[in-house]
Amino acid sequence: MATMAPQRANTTGFLDDARGLIARVRHGQAFGRYLEGRKERIALLVALCVTLSIGCTSGLILFVLGMRPIVVLVAVLAVPFVLLGSLALLLYALFSWLENVALANALHHGRPALPQLPWALVAAFVLLPFLLLIVRTPLIGVALAAVAAAAPFAYLYFERQKR
Repeated sequence: MATMAPQRANTTGFLDDARGLIARVRHGQAFGRYLEGRKERIALLVALCVTLSIGCTSGLILFVLGMRPIVVLVAVLAVPFVLLGSLALLLYALFSWLENVALANALHHGRPALPQLPWALVAAFVLLPFLLLIVRTPLIGVALAAVAAAAPFAYLYFERQKR
């Protein structure tokens, strides 16, 4: 099963896909009701996305500490882009996945499809900074990764319990 959003492989289509997703969240009645009924759980997932985004940004800064001043300056200048970029990508992935979960529930299908993501942007703004966090502070990075990996399974578990 695919998401309702048009699938595009390039990164320029990401903005159009994100706008479409925002419109479906704001104006889609069925998806809006789905989200409304699960506000608390979704708020926890959004808080996890914010935490992961801050972790990505921290990974970048922690990795360059002690390096040449020009490298630190470039990293500090990149902080707002990494913070906002990773947050936008994580929220896009979350709400695209939630849309697929809502669609799977409405159609009484088994598993929700994974959303199509712009992998070049995900690698640049999420994966690489998160790997830098794991390199510098492995305990925090691995703990965050474990929580992030368990979150969708926990959400689906509680979703099944609600029915």
